[in-house]
Amino acid sequence: MPYPGVPDSKTEAMERCVSSVMAKGKDKSSAIAICKTSIMGNATLALEAATEDDILKLQAELGDKVDLFAAKSDLPGNAILKFEGARLAKAEINRNRDGISTEGIKQLAETIRLMPITYEHEKQPRGVFTRGYTDEDSTECLVDGFLWAGMFPDFAEEIRNGIRKLSIDAEADLAVCGECGQVCQSAAEYCEH
Repeated sequence: MPYPGVPDSKTEAMERCVSSVMAKGKDKSSAIAICKTSIMGNATLALEAATEDDILKLQAELGDKVDLFAAKSDLPGNAILKFEGARLAKAEINRNRDGISTEGIKQLAETIRLMPITYEHEKQPRGVFTRGYTDEDSTECLVDGFLWAGMFPDFAEEIRNGIRKLSIDAEADLAVCGECGQVCQSAAEYCEH
């Protein structure tokens, strides 16, 4: 059965998920919504203009590291946008074959606060995460934060429209290949597949 907004290549996964969620007592429309979010991710992210109170609270937390008001005075209205409840990561092995455990999700949620939002490993912050927390099952890390939309309007629009997703870099002492199970302690040891 086709599902609106879900490509044909994901229909089989949707069918399995919907059946499984319904078997746990959810009605079909709820099961479809749960599975669509799980399989497709957050297609869009609601961004709204940060209020002066929002900015004051963030400025107090950042201290002298960044002067948000100095930056805002040179920028157009709605220069700082806030978001809440964005899914940053979930306990899984992703398409890059990187994995994170439920324990890793909890650690991420506990430590993400005030970490910068960057683009493709650049050092220049395009925003900041203000809060990290887990879902009910502790399998997803959800985040709140701000984007510097006045300075990076294209980036903010790509986030808003789901073209670009929030993501993180991770450091680890070792990595395990999701395909063959080889344990690697450096990038030089990574498998070729």
